[in-house]
Amino acid sequence: MLAIYSIVMYAAWAASQPMVGLAPTSGFVLFAVVSICLSLALVPITLSRAGEPGVVLATRLGLRRLFAISPTALAGAFVMGASIAAFFGMGPVASQQVGFQDTQTGTILSAALIGALVLQWPLGWLSDKADRRLIILGSSLTGLVAALSLGLVLPSAAQFTVVALSFILGGALLPLYSVCLAEVNDRIDEGELIAAASGFVLVYGVGSAAGPFAASVAMGWVGPSGLFYFIVAVLSLFAAYGALRIRLREKTIVSDKQSYIATPSTSHAALPLHRDAPDRAEGDPAPR
Repeated sequence: MLAIYSIVMYAAWAASQPMVGLAPTSGFVLFAVVSICLSLALVPITLSRAGEPGVVLATRLGLRRLFAISPTALAGAFVMGASIAAFFGMGPVASQQVGFQDTQTGTILSAALIGALVLQWPLGWLSDKADRRLIILGSSLTGLVAALSLGLVLPSAAQFTVVALSFILGGALLPLYSVCLAEVNDRIDEGELIAAASGFVLVYGVGSAAGPFAASVAMGWVGPSGLFYFIVAVLSLFAAYGALRIRLREKTIVSDKQSYIATPSTSHAALPLHRDAPDRAEGDPAPR
């Protein structure tokens, strides 16, 4: 169920980005379209006959213990939040500063989301077979190279080049939140899954708040390419830290791993859909 949730979410995000060119961004039409979509989203929930999910029985898991369990994964949540929020928050600004139109900007952002949709399964499959930290490190380095390339070519690149590099950047970074959470889940008890996810959402949110601001400062110093140089700097520090942690700590035994599940970074409320999530309150129906 969580995999379906993530596929639908990424597909909807990717499809919505080019819609910014349907009407002037200074007008009311685009806001009206969003309002209509939100209203339509309430219809299946309102008409559903399924009962509400029961209260999930979950333990508390502090950030200090979460960091002790897997420093690489928790640092990854912060770095992914900062990098991804910077890209989607300041990417449109950088795109328009170099002359791209609204529709072209939407296509660039859509390419990153399509990259995540396409590559999340291969990355998840690889992380189930190998040390997840190596997958996190390798994917971070791939994102680093894509971001560096974008920073170097952005002022004069053709749209196709920017779209292709954005596809790689999004495909490398967006699925890593789920891989980082899976790395923690391999090392905790079943009843701590939701507590760990809520801690990850918090850390990811802090990174998401800091990333766009820091990227805007970098853009003020060096221009539109500063956005991608900021992402390069953040990923470089994380890659160095991740490589150090791999040397200091043994990997999780494959037999002890849980299967990778694509997990939304927006909220931990969907975690009861996880087949390994804690039991619901006795007598309450499962969501359908």
